[in-house]
Amino acid sequence: MKIVVLGIGNILMRDDGIGVYVVESLKGLGQLDVTYIIGETDLDYCLDAAEGSSFLFVIDAITTGKPPGTISRFELRQMPVMELGISAHNLHLFHMLHDSKVKGQLIGIEAATIDFHLGLSDILERKFLKIVEHVRRTMEDEIEILGK
Repeated sequence: MKIVVLGIGNILMRDDGIGVYVVESLKGLGQLDVTYIIGETDLDYCLDAAEGSSFLFVIDAITTGKPPGTISRFELRQMPVMELGISAHNLHLFHMLHDSKVKGQLIGIEAATIDFHLGLSDILERKFLKIVEHVRRTMEDEIEILGK
């Protein structure tokens, strides 16, 4: 089974880059038998990376109004296709994934601030290690279910 973990976001837009930072950290831990891809904002590259995967985790910043650092999961096939959504990257990537046969989940991390600035907001920086661990456990639990 080929499991891909795709981190997307723009690291020049403060918390929008959380998906990239989390996947870089997860890759450094090397604890899960998955393929890590840093997609950033190159959505065509992301689509190519997702092709052929049995299961895809997309890690990205979201804005749903929940407290910053809150982690939410959404099944890719059940995500509504809309013009503007909870993820700034959904217009292209999630429309294409919706039409594909890729199974997977968006693991969204609630952003505090999205503006021009390199690095995370203070609140996400303080919560970063807990966010990484929560995402890792979430993926580990899902991978265990997939293996059954």
